Amino acid sequence: AIQPKQKQVLHEQIGQYQETRYQKLLANKDPEAQRLAKFLDKKLEPTTQQLLVNDLKSGEITRQENAARLLGSLGQVTLPLLIDIVKKEEDLRARKIAVGLLGELGTEAGDLLKKELVLGSNPAEQLRILEVIDTVTRDLKTELIFAIESENSEIREAAFKLAERLNNPQIVELLLNYARGQHIGLAVDAITCLGRVKPQGSIEPITSLLESTKDTRLLMACCQ
Repeated sequence: AIQPKQKQVLHEQIGQYQETRYQKLLANKDPEAQRLAKFLDKKLEPTTQQLLVNDLKSGEITRQENAARLLGSLGQVTLPLLIDIVKKEEDLRARKIAVGLLGELGTEAGDLLKKELVLGSNPAEQLRILEVIDTVTRDLKTELIFAIESENSEIREAAFKLAERLNNPQIVELLLNYARGQHIGLAVDAITCLGRVKPQGSIEPITSLLESTKDTRLLMACCQ
C-alpha cells in the first residue's frame, strides 16, 4: 500500500498539474470523464485510488479507458499504485492495463516489479506478477530462474508459462540446461516446455538426452 510519505510526495507533485487536468476532464461531455475530474480535484486520496482501481476492473470500456488515461497522464507518481494493482488485483484485465501503463514509465518500473517478484513473500502476489510482467520487461532470466526453482508448484508452473511467452534464445538455452540437470522434476518440466515452444536447434540435444537417460519420466518427456 502507498505509505504516508509517498502520498505526501504524490500530492505535492500533482498539485500544480491538477487544475489544468481537472478543467479538461470537466469539459469532456462523457459523464465518466466528469466524474474522474471531480475525484482529481480532490487529489488522489486512498478512496479515489480505490475508485480508479474499480474503474480499471469494471469491465466497462469507457470507465477503463478514462481511468487508464488519467493514471497514464500522472507519470512516475503512479508507480506505487500501479505496482500495487499488479500485485493485489485478481482481475487479469485490470493488471494488464496496469502493466501497460508501467511499461510506458521506463526501465525503473520494470526493475521495481522484478524486485517485488523476487523479494516478495506472498505467493499469490508473485503469481499475479508472473502472469503479466513480460508486458513491462522481457529481461527476466534471473527472475525466471528464481521462479522455476521455487518450492511452490504453482509458481513453477507460472514460470514455465512465462518462459513460453518469452521464447528467446537465452531462455531456450536456460530450459536446455534444466533439461540436462540433476533435478528430474525440473528436467521433465523444461523438456515439456521446450516441446510446446518448439525452438530451432532443440531436436539434437533432446535426442541426445533420450539416448543417454534411463529415467522413465525423462524418456517419456523426450518422446512426447
